[in-house]
Amino acid sequence: MSNLVEQNSLLAPRWRELALRVACDATTWLAVAAVVLVLLPHATLQGTLTLDLCADIVAVGLLWIGLTQLLRPNGRRVLLRGLALAVTVLLLRLGAPDISALLSAVSTSPQAAIPALAAVAVVGWVECLVGKRRLVPAIEEGAMQPYIQSPEDMRRVAIHEAGHTLLYRLLPERPSDMRVLVRRVITDRNPRGGEVLLTPMQVPVTYAYVAMLIALAGLEAEFAVLESRANGGADDYAEWMELATRFAVAGSAGAFYRFPATFWQRQINRDTINALEERQRSDLREFFTSNRDVLVELADNILARGELDHEQIASYLDRVDVHSLAFRIPS
Repeated sequence: MSNLVEQNSLLAPRWRELALRVACDATTWLAVAAVVLVLLPHATLQGTLTLDLCADIVAVGLLWIGLTQLLRPNGRRVLLRGLALAVTVLLLRLGAPDISALLSAVSTSPQAAIPALAAVAVVGWVECLVGKRRLVPAIEEGAMQPYIQSPEDMRRVAIHEAGHTLLYRLLPERPSDMRVLVRRVITDRNPRGGEVLLTPMQVPVTYAYVAMLIALAGLEAEFAVLESRANGGADDYAEWMELATRFAVAGSAGAFYRFPATFWQRQINRDTINALEERQRSDLREFFTSNRDVLVELADNILARGELDHEQIASYLDRVDVHSLAFRIPS
């Protein structure tokens, strides 16, 4: 049963995406218009709901879709304000006597309200059908406005990325395509203020401890130079937690239950992970104390150039003092 639920949950976004594509297709709404024109003019409503009136109703609905969904996906609020203003002006021009007469006519002959109610119903119906399109693409396309980092932010990012970079000196093999960069402008396409880019490496299992150090190095580099840690290391910490859990499951961190069943087993797991984190932070503090000058120089160069390639990085890695972590590096 659980497998079936998982499959359905995976299929749901595909069906939703397909529905959104159909809702955005102009031919779909031409078909809707044709169906409405065929179905609405019943004999019981002859003389009240004519073919011309149905065409007008459909035209209003399609115009609403075009203005709120296609031409300006986020323009529904603006259009509603414009319509409200137009209706207000119209009512003011009609005047109170005419409004009273209209209400009297509707109360005398309720069928007189059918065309207006039908128009509202059609517009509301098509609005509901395409409402999801307004929510999903709007978030994807316009949720993040370009953000220009301040000089202080860029320096922190450069130190953070330099910290990651220096720890690659501890691996048995250096990445041949490694790059490190900082970005002045953060956008939805480039949401990170800085990155270390390289082809994923196959690191020997014996270097698992070093791989975890690399994940934590950015935040600890910030603390070593700026004496504070920013909030930009959430992804790094999530990566570290995943690596640490694997490390502990393999039996390399002390007592750890792969499938904890009781409160005390879960508490033991937390204590083991916390102790491992504190040990690694202590290792990194010692490492950056002995390599602070190299760290600052590398960060300044990243900040000045914007990006360094693997050849430019290599000169800094050659100067890294690994003695403080020598006992952590497999022989």
